[in-house]
Amino acid sequence: MLCSGSFTASDKAGILIVDDNWDHRRLLAVSLAMEGYRATCAANASEALVLLKSTSFCLMLTDYNMPGMNGLKLSEEALKTSPGLVIVMITGGCATHLHQAAEKLGITAVLTKPLDVDELFGIIARNAGS
Repeated sequence: MLCSGSFTASDKAGILIVDDNWDHRRLLAVSLAMEGYRATCAANASEALVLLKSTSFCLMLTDYNMPGMNGLKLSEEALKTSPGLVIVMITGGCATHLHQAAEKLGITAVLTKPLDVDELFGIIARNAGS
């Protein structure tokens, strides 16, 4: 159930991965598990919001460009359900307005694809705890 559910490698903090691309979810989940994090995957914003209501996560990694609800709107809704949730948004572009909107919402970081894995894991280590 690696990319449609949970993948646990240890007792480290739970991270929710939200991306409509199965390969991206799988890659992130495997990478996080190798670092000892518990990863749960959602294929879209609706799935993510259901999971956020039933499970406690310390951090959410979300793609920006998804069908239906985009990552920015998902983040806004997620923070209503889970105030204090650390959010890292991933995007294929580098639009200034997106960074400004994310900052205004309180999103911790906006990373551009292709991801710098060291940067991503640095953000996770500083914000997810263990």
